[in-house]
Parts: sequence; C-alpha cells; structure tokens
Amino acid sequence: MGSAERSVLAEAALAMIATNLPKHLRDVRAGDPKQRSKEMQRVAFGELAPVHEAEYQALIDWVRRFREWLREHGKTAQDHPAYSGSDHEVFWLSDESNDVRHEVSVEPKPWEQSAGMFREPYPKFSLRFEDSERDMSFALNFDDTYELSIKDKVKCITFESTGLKRRKMTRQEHQIVRYFMRIVAANFNIPVD
Repeated sequence: MGSAERSVLAEAALAMIATNLPKHLRDVRAGDPKQRSKEMQRVAFGELAPVHEAEYQALIDWVRRFREWLREHGKTAQDHPAYSGSDHEVFWLSDESNDVRHEVSVEPKPWEQSAGMFREPYPKFSLRFEDSERDMSFALNFDDTYELSIKDKVKCITFESTGLKRRKMTRQEHQIVRYFMRIVAANFNIPVD
C-alpha cells in the first residue's frame, strides 16, 4: 500500500471521528478509562477492525527508527524545559512554525514508579502534531499501553483512547497514527521508509 493510499485511509478514519463522535458522544458513559476508550472507539469507528501483526510490527519498526534517529540527532534532557538539570534520559525535537507544531520524543527509561507498581522496561515514545484544524498526540508508554488523543478544533470534539494495550489498537487508530508519524518524520527529515 502506497503512502497516498494510507493518507486516504487515515483521512477517512479522521472523518469518521468528526462525523460519528458528535452524534453519539452522549452514548459514551463515564467510568473506567479503558472501558470509556473502548466505547469511544466503537462510537467513532463502528465495527472495530484489529491491526494485523504485520501492521503492528511496521508501526513498532517506525518507532525504533525514530528512536535511533533521535539518539543521534535529537536534543537531550539538558535542552528540555521539564528535564534540564536532571538525570533523566530523553531525546526530543520540537518545531513550532507557521502555526503548526511538530514534536517527537523518546524516553529510554521510566522516570518514576506509578502507584507503587514497577513500570515495564519499554521505552516511551511520544508524538504530537497540531495545526489550525487538529491537535493529535500519541504515546506508547512504559507499561505497554498507548494513549491517543485527537481534537477536532473545528467541531470542538475530542477522541481519546487511554490505557489500552498497544496490541489492542484499532486499524483506524493505526492508520491515523502512521499518517501523523509520516508528517512529523517529513518535518524533521527522519528516514522511516
């Protein structure tokens, strides 16, 4: 599948959020964040198609390429406003120009424990893209979960998946994440293909 086809699929998934979520957001009940995320996926996308193993592996391969590239070319904790002067290892880049924001970061080791539980040894990967229409943030967490937030600024709605296992990502979410990864990679000249 070419990048143009992937872009069309991602735009279709984003259109599903913009169309379906406003109509059915009241159907998403408050409660457990994971259950709320699953309900939001169902409301936004209808039938939830799982990500095939090959697609999931391609996403992880891209994350690894970002990570390796950032280690060589990214800024470090000493340049980061939140981590300057700390021992925390982080590699990152941020660019805000022409009212468009591109951000990407990798944290190789957990910064702290959460609620007394040890975090898993997966590096954290974070990506953000924001323009006049959308604000998208994505993170693969230390504990093998992911966070995805997509705010449609025009319709004032926000889609969120929180705390779900990485392998439970829907195909639509996968397409959206890869789409924005490609945009951010192009902005920083990060070779992902």
